[in-house]
Amino acid sequence: MRIGPRFNAAFNPIVVYGTILPLVDKISYLDVEISSGRSLRLCEHTRRMKFFRAFNALYAKLGEVASDIVIMHLTRSFCLPIL
Repeated sequence: MRIGPRFNAAFNPIVVYGTILPLVDKISYLDVEISSGRSLRLCEHTRRMKFFRAFNALYAKLGEVASDIVIMHLTRSFCLPIL
């Protein structure tokens, strides 16, 4: 994977023990997708999706019974660490 102004320039393939290593466009590390291109691009869609999944599960259990302060505290302690 290459990032920078010459990301699509031609290059010699990397050969390890007679096998050519493939060039990839995206790498996923700690639920953050890094894409090749002229500039660094990060996609945190999966983390955001997990955050909202946790928040919706929490809110579905509590409903309207809990106060806003309790919901905010539980969101900070259970949902924010996902981000």
